[in-house]
Amino acid sequence: MESGFSSVLRGHPSGVSSLSFLPTTWSEDDTAHLLVTGDSVGTVRLWDARTEALISQLEREDSSTWPVISIQPSHGEPGLYIHSKGGRVVYANVATGDARTTSVVSLGGTKNICKIGNSFCGVRVYDPNIILGPGDGVAREVVVLDKREGYKIVDGSDPSSSHSDGRGLLMSLEVATGGGSFVTGSEAGHVSTWDMRDLSEPVFMAQTGTKPVLSVSPSPRGGDVLIAGTAGNQVHATYLNRVVKSAKMSQEGYACVRWRHDGKVIAAGCWDGVLRLFDGRRGASILSRLDSLQEHVDQVSSVAFSPVSNVLASGSKDGSVVLRAVY
Repeated sequence: MESGFSSVLRGHPSGVSSLSFLPTTWSEDDTAHLLVTGDSVGTVRLWDARTEALISQLEREDSSTWPVISIQPSHGEPGLYIHSKGGRVVYANVATGDARTTSVVSLGGTKNICKIGNSFCGVRVYDPNIILGPGDGVAREVVVLDKREGYKIVDGSDPSSSHSDGRGLLMSLEVATGGGSFVTGSEAGHVSTWDMRDLSEPVFMAQTGTKPVLSVSPSPRGGDVLIAGTAGNQVHATYLNRVVKSAKMSQEGYACVRWRHDGKVIAAGCWDGVLRLFDGRRGASILSRLDSLQEHVDQVSSVAFSPVSNVLASGSKDGSVVLRAVY
């Protein structure tokens, strides 16, 4: 595995807690080179990953200094869902016009959507009208909110189901490739797959161990294969109801895991500041170690692959964002 060092983006006043490349669906122009980052004091910035230039910083109306848990681009329109640790989710309308210019971000114009949960698990965009987020753990474990109804909670998974005993708090959430389902990771080490048509019970549930599942990533090729990063020293590949492969490291803490869009590479950001790369191909080679990159001096808290290229971005508690090409 050849990993070409590219550049370091600096300027966040505190640790980078979330980042995401923007989708190509916002405009006929290419927007996949744009990277949005958030930090532990609520700052959200937009960068051009090609030129390493800071395009703009979002001026939020709520003036939140809560840590940013997740930043999720909307589907079909230029907007961002920003979820903070305090539980508040805001929608930032990312202007009209050329997506490659500073006019793409309207640095005001945020509006409050809802206040849901107080979990470290961030919201996820399911489709142009539906977002998923952590519930209160009592009435709902995962809630479904409909934009067409003013982001009203219209459904949610039932924590009183027969599979919920001993599962603990919701720790991670991702929409499955192709839609129709989503996956969750629990405090007690469970990885569950849910069908959006019936949230009374998970369709599949695998036990990865006893450590909390901090991050889950469905295979971009579908097929019910998931990668789960835990608070222990292992990352797991699961298929349906079982673990099929695990990889260990000497230190604890896989803070975030992500599959590349072609399914060939898996990136794992770790508490020890190392970004570990694994083989993402199906079969015996899955989770075989490809490379270990020590380019941060503190915990790697977020990773993201470009949706169209081999560029990988990682954010750290040291306040930096590192971009590199992964071949």
